[in-house]
Amino acid sequence: MQKQGFTFTIKVSRAYFIQNYQEYPVDIPYLKFEKDGNVTLDGEDDVGSFSFSGKTHGECVTLQKKYHGKHTVYYAGIIVKNELKLHYSLTNNYDFLMKCVAAQDFNAGIVFEADNYWLNKDGCSHQIFLSNDDEDSKKLKGLGMIDGKVRKFLLMKKSDSKGKIRIKFPVHKEVWPVTIDGYNINVAAETD
Repeated sequence: MQKQGFTFTIKVSRAYFIQNYQEYPVDIPYLKFEKDGNVTLDGEDDVGSFSFSGKTHGECVTLQKKYHGKHTVYYAGIIVKNELKLHYSLTNNYDFLMKCVAAQDFNAGIVFEADNYWLNKDGCSHQIFLSNDDEDSKKLKGLGMIDGKVRKFLLMKKSDSKGKIRIKFPVHKEVWPVTIDGYNINVAAETD
């Protein structure tokens, strides 16, 4: 069975971790969100070069940051607007990390280069963020929350005011016709 959905890479404008009340920069050019919900990235900081790997779990993201030839750091976080807010620990204890996330105790973050949009469907508004896909102004990709879960979005513009949005759900995807008004994306009402 072929997996449904899409893979995309989103640029990172800023990444950091906090230690002893001091913020340290992390060099991460992008995050890659795979079809199967896996998240990968490579980067470097004062400790050395590393590879991140992880997965989305509902509204949360868990990651392992493996320094090449060194130790591993464990992360859990949530996406808030265009930032992945994280808590990290040197101990592999995701229950503890998830409690820190629930208490909004964050000590790291990854900020994405993306614009905030509102997806309006059936009287509900969902904040999502989208960015250009390979400089193609007709395709915007990004992330957001619907029904308490991280979803991937692909907005395909037909014109400045019309298009389609594809939303990747855990098991399937949906495509809806939309109208676009600035940063508001309105899903067309279904007709019988």
